[in-house]
Amino acid sequence: MTMQRTFVRKISYFLAIGVLLLPLFWMSMPSTNRSQGGTLAQVRNQHKLHQADLGEIDPTSATMKLVMFGLNGFAVSRLWNTAIDAKEREDWTTFGASLEQIKNLQPHSVKVWQFQAHNVSFNISCEFDDYRDRYHYVMKGIDMLTQGIRYNERSPYLVRDEARFIGFKIGKSDEADLFRPMFRNDDDYHQRDPMKGVPRYAGRPETLRDNWQVSKWWYERADELLDSGAAGYDRLTPAVVHSDAPHSQIQYAKSLEEDGQFGDKALEQWNLAAQDWQKFGTRLLRTSVGLHIRLAAFDRLRDETNQLRKDFDQLVATEPGLKEKLIAKRREALSEVERGALDTKEKDRNRQQQALAEEAAARLRLSSRDIALAMNEQHRDAASKLADQLAAAEARLSILDSNRGVVNYEYWRVRCEVERRPETLQAREEIHLGDEALAKSNLQAALEHYNRGLAEWRKVIDKYPRLLAEKAMVVELMQIVEKYQRILKQNDSPMPQPFVLEAVLNASQEYARQDKEMAGG
Repeated sequence: MTMQRTFVRKISYFLAIGVLLLPLFWMSMPSTNRSQGGTLAQVRNQHKLHQADLGEIDPTSATMKLVMFGLNGFAVSRLWNTAIDAKEREDWTTFGASLEQIKNLQPHSVKVWQFQAHNVSFNISCEFDDYRDRYHYVMKGIDMLTQGIRYNERSPYLVRDEARFIGFKIGKSDEADLFRPMFRNDDDYHQRDPMKGVPRYAGRPETLRDNWQVSKWWYERADELLDSGAAGYDRLTPAVVHSDAPHSQIQYAKSLEEDGQFGDKALEQWNLAAQDWQKFGTRLLRTSVGLHIRLAAFDRLRDETNQLRKDFDQLVATEPGLKEKLIAKRREALSEVERGALDTKEKDRNRQQQALAEEAAARLRLSSRDIALAMNEQHRDAASKLADQLAAAEARLSILDSNRGVVNYEYWRVRCEVERRPETLQAREEIHLGDEALAKSNLQAALEHYNRGLAEWRKVIDKYPRLLAEKAMVVELMQIVEKYQRILKQNDSPMPQPFVLEAVLNASQEYARQDKEMAGG
């Protein structure tokens, strides 16, 4: 009897397995020219999850994953350990071989390419003493990103990393003076077609040789990916993302002046930088709360908000004393302790009283909606409508102001405008000539150039005092002032009084005081 029951149970299991195989077979049917396939194939088609949709398919990678029989995870983990150990032992041959195997097993993992490229360009490159070896490994990391883009065409992260590496690792590292000309003359990078026919990236002009120009080009390709809907923003902030290409143009214009190229060429690039920043300001950007904004629309929206506030205040003024009555009523609802804390002068409050006073002040604060609902029936509907419009406008203005602050929009708008001014170009050229004279130990010529340069900078600051509200600009100008002080000392000359850039000294002292307060000093 027991054997018979066991036999029946086994038959039942086999039948159940057979029945379950039918829906699994139906769901997993591959798509063909005549059929859309099963549910899984349709989902893959709908969301473009096929390997071919992600990017190029590497036969070597597919073969390796097939022969691993599901042990890919174990193999990848083992290879990572081998790569890390080889790096610590500075065994670059083993390290490179391990990376190649990891790429073959995980070609469509964006994080793999990001980690490897950053490790090679930023960490391993620093292990070498010769700047040519360092440049070689920086470019090797960039090549990894380029290869990763082929396998992950819809990822904006790798494209933006390529732009960032070329821009800042080449143009802002300690070896930038050496790396930038090496990059311009790097025919291996500029003349090849590393994308193997991927149309989105195959059209970079070979004449774009400066690292900042190439960086801008890659940022623009990332923008196109996002604008076309081929990629989503995910963790990216739209305002930050779309400011990067204009910033690369700004860096290119600055680099020309640092290289001693002034006049029409520098002016042309600063004009282009101003145009790019203006275009960025008019771009429609999505925010985290679902609103769409244009950074350049701040002044208009502020004026509209102020007008709504004025209209609302005029309507409220038709009922004199309304606000005072509402506040008095709310004050009566406060406890005696809260009223006492609120009435105590701020400098005389203890910690508990300060907390109570802040909470009480918040409860006394009136919103436009609160005031509108308290108005008489004759004005209530109109006031409520204005209050809602005002609240929406204030919220939108706050979000817009926050996004402008994230990218320092107004400063860079003014900066691009300032850098196109003849006096700014003249100031920078004079300081550059002064540095060249100082390098040749021609102290008198250096002093003359600096005097003229500082005088031009004074004209710029008088016209654009907004520049001193930006710490980075003050730091840049203070570097010029400190060089000027050294030149004066070497010439046995006193600091002129009054100093032409006294405003810069004052701003620098104020920033130093703020830094000290923040540090708890």
